[in-house]
Amino acid sequence: MEYTALNDSPYWVALQQRDDLKEHGNLNSALYALELHGELDDVNLIAPDIITEGGDDENIDILYVDRDGKRIYLIQSFQSPLFRSQGAKPTKAQETAYAETALFSADLASIPARIRTQVAEAREALKDGAIERLNIWFLHNCPETDECERPLKATGMSVISKLKNDYPGNNIIVDSRQIGLNSLDELYNSQHSPILISDVIKTNELPGFFEKNNDEWQSFSTSISGEFLKELYENYGEDRLFSANVRSYMGSNKRDLSINDRIKETAQNDSGNFFVYNNGVTALVHDFSFSVIPGHPSLGVLDSITGISIVNGAQTTGSISHIKGKTKKT
Repeated sequence: MEYTALNDSPYWVALQQRDDLKEHGNLNSALYALELHGELDDVNLIAPDIITEGGDDENIDILYVDRDGKRIYLIQSFQSPLFRSQGAKPTKAQETAYAETALFSADLASIPARIRTQVAEAREALKDGAIERLNIWFLHNCPETDECERPLKATGMSVISKLKNDYPGNNIIVDSRQIGLNSLDELYNSQHSPILISDVIKTNELPGFFEKNNDEWQSFSTSISGEFLKELYENYGEDRLFSANVRSYMGSNKRDLSINDRIKETAQNDSGNFFVYNNGVTALVHDFSFSVIPGHPSLGVLDSITGISIVNGAQTTGSISHIKGKTKKT
């Protein structure tokens, strides 16, 4: 959406009602976003242990190691007291690269004592294979811009390379991006509506079976290609595509011979049998359009869907989407 003021953002308006977060100053937004994304009951309970902001913070404002959730959050935060239509300063986004160096490369003894414990904890969790996802965020209260996104993507590629080199047995998903008003509003709205995607998506006339239940719900069963799933993932990203799913994509790890790694192997090497090996994908949509086959009211051709959130099949979708190159039809 187009923003003309901070109060155009539902997230920002809701944040102003969180009096319990005001004691954290300009980190209140980062903590609120972490609470929503991490589905935490009360971020205040862990705030003293994860806030690293200060004069010697190595450009890391929040470092949260969640072994139970198998994830790490590294957050660099910027909060403007006034609305900035031009977006956040790109130089602040570029500083995240230094935070990455501090977390992975710097000698631990050279890390400022005040944040050394958190950095050591993160490295230990990575070494133990306890982490499956690393979230690196430049979080701000401005409209999102390409100028801020580019350095985060570069940081993400650098982190992926380091992780593969330092922890070759692990396949850790790296989510390195800016979290501005656009993403914050999506995160906030996801608490109220399980389907964040509202686009009309063409399905290229897929044949299938239609079922209706007392006007409460209706469904359409069909088969789709792995290529279609991968395109959805690449176009909308994990947070939006899996917004109604209690579990997002958890990654794959060859060392553990995980089921997700086998999904990828089947899609790459045995795509002809993928349909019978897989238990399918279930998705919620706002609406769908189909054409009934004459004489067969339960049979039709799916023309398009409006909105989508995958509620069963996140592991299948994620596995297929992390295969390099063009995906075969499955």
